[in-house]
Amino acid sequence: MFSCCKRDARLPAASKIEKRRAHVLGQLNKVGGVHAAVDLLNEYHGLLGTNAQSTVICGGEKNWLQCPQYELIKVKAAFWGREDQSTCPKAPAGLTTERLCGTNPANTTQKVKGQCENEQACELVASNIFFDDNTCGNVYKYLKVEHECVPDSANAVDVLK
Repeated sequence: MFSCCKRDARLPAASKIEKRRAHVLGQLNKVGGVHAAVDLLNEYHGLLGTNAQSTVICGGEKNWLQCPQYELIKVKAAFWGREDQSTCPKAPAGLTTERLCGTNPANTTQKVKGQCENEQACELVASNIFFDDNTCGNVYKYLKVEHECVPDSANAVDVLK
């Protein structure tokens, strides 16, 4: 992974997880039956956001989104521009991080989905050429992609048949 890029699973604060974990374990002690226990465990895993992923790619760089085998990428959101000065702070000569700027969100999401949606892995290039957009001028931009990995139900095989 490039030094400019970061990956953030977007987990809640640890204290919130521990409180919820204690609640779930308490409920598991009270409930009878497997289905109630499974529902509570699914709720707990949903809180953890195990599939939610955020990837940042600095302008001029490229990186891969990848899901485990038998899972596919589902793009939730994409942003090409600059929302803050702290993400990708080392701008190349001639570009600035001082100005905030967002490009066309529909175009950005469409381009990222076209490259990655329903793929097991995909490579993204954070560049004006890829997004056909230079509306921010000399602003050093980055690509932020929110995605999750979902089961590949189209290629699932029912082994019980």
